[in-house]
Amino acid sequence: MGPAGESLPEGARSGGDKYVLYQPQGAPSTESVDVPPFRQQQAFQSLPPNTSPMQYKTYLFDLDDTLVPYAARAARAQASLIAAGVDPVRLRELDVTLWPSVAAGQLSIEAKWYRQAVESGASPAQADAFVQTMCQFELAFPEVLPLLQRLQGADRKLGIITNGPPGAHQRQKLAVAGLERFFGEFVFISSEVGAAKPDPRIFHHALQALGSRPEEALFVGDSLPGDAGGALGAGLAAYWLDLHQTGAAVPPGIQRITTLTQLP
Repeated sequence: MGPAGESLPEGARSGGDKYVLYQPQGAPSTESVDVPPFRQQQAFQSLPPNTSPMQYKTYLFDLDDTLVPYAARAARAQASLIAAGVDPVRLRELDVTLWPSVAAGQLSIEAKWYRQAVESGASPAQADAFVQTMCQFELAFPEVLPLLQRLQGADRKLGIITNGPPGAHQRQKLAVAGLERFFGEFVFISSEVGAAKPDPRIFHHALQALGSRPEEALFVGDSLPGDAGGALGAGLAAYWLDLHQTGAAVPPGIQRITTLTQLP
């Protein structure tokens, strides 16, 4: 039971926080200037001279909104709270101010979401529903499994670099999506490593663990500054997954793709 007699969702246990551990219920079915259109250009149009796509022995991926959906689910969950009358400004403030406690392992991500909702004006039941929606992890994007199978079959090293909470949360997303077997122990989470993208240290930490060098590694993610910019700064081949085909200007040295099928 939670505060005021509220029942915890199935899989949660009570403790000093509303949610100490939350087990999700399985997977349900899902800087800008004018530039010429990119989507008709070849995927490898701007590869550096003398660079062959086959040089990449290591492929590193962002997790959320690169391999599995996240932003759309979070937007739906937040919209439900705002429609119920919570303070949207306070909701966003708490999203930032509570994060350091999560990163330090002092507060679970589920407890953070619950507090974020309640302290913004939600009822305990509304906060429960918010947590449940945020934890409804989804299947991977359709192109992900064939890509990982191809890379694994080509004996490429695979890893994930993700900014997220310590512990099981990010790994549970992989389990629900059926992607654990491709990455094994090579899941590098910012709050566990002690550095977050775009800090080059988290990229170098992952490369050291994989026994790889920056020049033979590729990183792809959906954030231009955090993922692609961070990878470029760390010396890796940097690919920006522009899922929404924004046409945003891309700094030199970064490859823009609109689907993972365009990766070499």
